[in-house]
Amino acid sequence: MDDKSMIEVTFSFNKNYDIDGFFKKLKSEYNLQSVKSIDDEG
Repeated sequence: MDDKSMIEVTFSFNKNYDIDGFFKKLKSEYNLQSVKSIDDEG
């Protein structure tokens, strides 16, 4: 494997990891907002 394809593999791995982490963060923030809105109504 040459340097160029090594860089591409590393880049695509990092991109997928960041997207996965972003969605996990988004989901947990959404859950927190849902809990807060339920508390406000109660």
